[in-house]
Amino acid sequence: MDFKKKAFLAISIFYIVYLFVPLLGNYTPINSTSASIITAGALFLMYYRLIKNKIFVWYAAYIVILAFFVLIGHTITIGLGSMSDSRKLLIETGFTLPTIMIFLILRKYDELKLYRIIAFTALAANILSFLYCVPLIAINPNILRVYITVGMEDMSNIGIPYYAALHSYVIFVPALIYSIRVSSGKKKLFFIGCFILYLYMIYNTSITTNLVITLIILLFSLLYKNNVKNAILTTFIFSIFILVLHFSGAIESIFDSTIKYTEGTYSNGKIRGFKDMYMGTSDEIVDYRERLHMISFMSFVQSPIWGRNSVRKEVIDASFVSAENSVIGYHSSLLDRLGGMGVLGGLPFVMIFWLIYKDWKYRMPRGECQYFYMFGVIAAFILLYEKAVFGQEGWFSLCIYLPCMVIAVSRTPITSSMK
Repeated sequence: MDFKKKAFLAISIFYIVYLFVPLLGNYTPINSTSASIITAGALFLMYYRLIKNKIFVWYAAYIVILAFFVLIGHTITIGLGSMSDSRKLLIETGFTLPTIMIFLILRKYDELKLYRIIAFTALAANILSFLYCVPLIAINPNILRVYITVGMEDMSNIGIPYYAALHSYVIFVPALIYSIRVSSGKKKLFFIGCFILYLYMIYNTSITTNLVITLIILLFSLLYKNNVKNAILTTFIFSIFILVLHFSGAIESIFDSTIKYTEGTYSNGKIRGFKDMYMGTSDEIVDYRERLHMISFMSFVQSPIWGRNSVRKEVIDASFVSAENSVIGYHSSLLDRLGGMGVLGGLPFVMIFWLIYKDWKYRMPRGECQYFYMFGVIAAFILLYEKAVFGQEGWFSLCIYLPCMVIAVSRTPITSSMK
């Protein structure tokens, strides 16, 4: 392995560790933002020739369009809370450029060894963070939600993952399920342990969207069969089983038992919401989210090219509470970009993900490997649609962590024909 490749790995590992182990950033002079800037700058200087491809062209177009909106005083609706648009632009660039550069470099080398090092480094970093959080959650089951409510400034030194990181965990779940399916012996036990830790963290985040996505992934993973006839038969039997549970009232009883078990936790309200949806009654949180999405969608319909400028004098703080007074709902990474910046700002954003998805799909074995990769991609896009939180952890998980792992554990090795 030459020096340049070793330097790439060292820089990438540095970035991954700071990205997924917040305790490290809390107690060293470098935080995750600084690590992002250092990583982006170093990799860009080392591999600047790699920018001559359409993926980076779309990425550059996205950043240039955001800068253009900043210059003309048009709000860039990319989340990140209430801060100046120029600062949002800098943070968005710092959050995304490291992932783009790591992807382009992995694409250049296309080596299974590199995929494995990147994937297992990210897995180790996440597991380390989880193991640190487990005793904290045991003491206070609501600590992840309390951290969000109180604010990062007041609880910045306890090593709790950031809110964007909590959302990103679900993207990797399909890769772990696939790893369990294709591994054996001690490796299978290792991946099962990692999977249990991921489920534990996802459950304790009490993020409704993630809980629903996880349940759907688990369901389709159980139903997946390489043989189409077997898949249809399994799905039919499972459907009959669900109908029996429904008409017998067992599902409602399960909800009631779970609500009683989770009394006093943030998860309790989420489960009550699930029951309301199942029973066909109204759920205030879901209704409110749909209204916020509609605000952004209608802004896009009214101004599909440029979007509508979301700045109003009476709405200085574009927060969740004041969102209904704005022209953007601020609760969907995808819809907010379309509503606030139209196709001009939304199309490059989508094209970056689309081209990266196509490139990875081409490089991995067909069949089961692509099936579970697809589930991770779908999970990510549900988050992009449903939530306005898709930080650098989301970008890295979708564009690097997920595909590298499914390739790394695949039964079929990468061949030169895939390069």
